[in-house]
Amino acid sequence: MFKITGLKAKKGQVFILVLMVMAIGLIVISPLLDYLSSSYRTYTKDLIKTNAYYAADAMMEYIIHDIQRGVNVYELNASTSYSQDDYLDSGMDVTVTINDSMPQPLAPPEGGSGWTYLDPGILICPEASCDSTLLLSSLGYGKTHDFPLYLVEEADIEVNWTMDDEGRWFLFCGTCSYYLGASMWMNYPNGSKIAETEVSGSSTNAPLTLNFDWTVPEGGTGDYTVQFKNTGCHRQSQCSWFSCDGNENRPSYSASVSGTGDTSYTWVKIGMEKDGVVYTYQDYSVTATASKNGEDLVSITAYIRHSPGSMVYWLEQTVEIAGWQVTYH
Repeated sequence: MFKITGLKAKKGQVFILVLMVMAIGLIVISPLLDYLSSSYRTYTKDLIKTNAYYAADAMMEYIIHDIQRGVNVYELNASTSYSQDDYLDSGMDVTVTINDSMPQPLAPPEGGSGWTYLDPGILICPEASCDSTLLLSSLGYGKTHDFPLYLVEEADIEVNWTMDDEGRWFLFCGTCSYYLGASMWMNYPNGSKIAETEVSGSSTNAPLTLNFDWTVPEGGTGDYTVQFKNTGCHRQSQCSWFSCDGNENRPSYSASVSGTGDTSYTWVKIGMEKDGVVYTYQDYSVTATASKNGEDLVSITAYIRHSPGSMVYWLEQTVEIAGWQVTYH
């Protein structure tokens, strides 16, 4: 008869070895699985933040492109907002804030563009209908001509309006003389009046001129409107029994536009004068924040100088980035 005691002993040893290997495997694999899980979570989190960065950066590039085209991004953001949900189908919501100045003002740019002279409406039709009675060149009685423009804080504006028509008309009683009346003012972005001036002519043989100058206060950046109004004719001499009744439809004829500052003409002059040098630049601080499910992930803040700026948007524009900061929340 054969004995198998030794074989049973070997089987017992193998079983013990298997248990030891399994135990060692559990000891090694458990931390490895935990490491892989942590690595995956870290990778996923980093991937989300990377996507958030790209979304915020794409928005900043879009805004900078608008600035370079001369767009008034401060006012545009206030009225329509650059902020968008699921921006570019990225799954990220991007919120934009724009200030019209930097926390620490930079020195004015080198050089200077000089004063900019604008036509307030002599040759420019104010409406799509092109109503000739609203043109400043032949403003109808009682009519008001609006000239919108964008001004930044510390900007200087001077407006000169000259009417060069003589006030004379003839009746059977002789020559009746009269003079035109006019008023001119500017409206804040909120609609309130500033810098109002009103003049009634004192001579029928001399042009009637209205003029005002004003400096935009700190924090006053925005869209303004200069308004011109023909307030009608006034009898001055002779034909004392006759008034201007029936002649209120007489327009006021403005002098032509000039870019020299001659008060015999009509013009709007804008710029910022610092130490004898005139500029028209604009500074911005722009922040784009990307978030997901209501949690802010990445913010990009840029400090931007726009030259010559939105006040003269039709000129070639340059964008200088004075600072760029990325913040991971």
